[in-house]
Amino acid sequence: MRAAIVRTTRAYRSKRSPKAQVSFRVRQALREELAAFAAQEKRTLGNLGELILEWRFEQLKPVGSKNRVLKSKVHTIQRAQKPA
Repeated sequence: MRAAIVRTTRAYRSKRSPKAQVSFRVRQALREELAAFAAQEKRTLGNLGELILEWRFEQLKPVGSKNRVLKSKVHTIQRAQKPA
């Protein structure tokens, strides 16, 4: 059973594009908020960071300037409140 899992995992990894580690500093309060949000979404902090970075970079590419992106509004979707 273990060998089958390892083979499946290796096959899955070979189909994905290779990833590189990126490191940067954030305020401790932001890190804690990101970690809480990641847990709520059942994701790892690294996975959430990757998602946010790729999403925002895709918005930056066509605009061509970080200043224009930062001036743009982020459209939020209101989630339905869970009944108490």
